[in-house]
Amino acid sequence: MPESFADSVQIAMEIRNTGSFDGEEVVQLYVEYPSSRIARPNRQLVGFERVMVPAGQERKVILTLKALDMAFWDVKKQRFAVEPGVVKVLVGSSSANIRLSRILEVK
Repeated sequence: MPESFADSVQIAMEIRNTGSFDGEEVVQLYVEYPSSRIARPNRQLVGFERVMVPAGQERKVILTLKALDMAFWDVKKQRFAVEPGVVKVLVGSSSANIRLSRILEVK
């Protein structure tokens, strides 16, 4: 793999259990490609972590988005490639329950 596939960005967030019972949350990391010139899923799951959060407490969660997570197979070049442009990064408990979103510029 090209060296650029080793690049990554960390997404950190705090999750809080406001309830009176211990609970688990599955924090899910998605990406969208609003300006992509190739066919891509509307929203792509690229990572997740199950976190136990005691009642009334919060936990810091760090998810890593790797360049390879955003790669696609370039038919013309016969290799994986990362398309430069805007990538929307989303975090939530499901694809329908997004609680955090940010825009990244991939170069």
